[in-house]
Amino acid sequence: MIEASQWRRAFELALELLGEQPSVARWHRAAGQCALHLRRPEIAHRHLQEALRLQPSDHLTRYFLSHSLRLQGRLREAESELHGAIDSEPADSDYWIELGWLAYERRDFASAERCARRACDLNPQCARAATLRVAAKSQLPQSQGGYRKDARAQIAALCETLALDPHNDAALHNMGVVYFNELGEFAEAEQYFRQALALQPDDALYS
Repeated sequence: MIEASQWRRAFELALELLGEQPSVARWHRAAGQCALHLRRPEIAHRHLQEALRLQPSDHLTRYFLSHSLRLQGRLREAESELHGAIDSEPADSDYWIELGWLAYERRDFASAERCARRACDLNPQCARAATLRVAAKSQLPQSQGGYRKDARAQIAALCETLALDPHNDAALHNMGVVYFNELGEFAEAEQYFRQALALQPDDALYS
């Protein structure tokens, strides 16, 4: 895991390089990516927009730009940029995962599950894709292939996700939510919440 101090140094280096070469797209993209990790989406957006202006065909920049827009609550714009990235590189599972979370945030759980399934097909060992799929299916009724209100099915699916990546903080947190909200097993829930917090101590969701 890269520490925040390393992202700050990388951001400072990108700015130094931009001071020497202000019209190089990859330095703007690097600055934007670092700013995203430093939770400064407005600054990230500015650099990523400039990177895309300089190199309109760069689908990775579109992906990062979409994420900056999502963090600012500009979901329709974020989705538009993601579709552009997918059009250029449809085999990148990360793009489908991000599109799926956008669908999830607008409560279109069926679309979120389809995106997650596509990502899993592209990368069967991707724990992030599996996490999204479990989250989406947990909101869908059995008639739509989901397991809403079926806590044990959710736990089984999350265990499969954690088998792919035992350090998946989102899956650990979601496991805690199931034990807390669905089963009322508070001690078990606390264990999972603590594990997620240990992996991401700066995440406000876990503290």
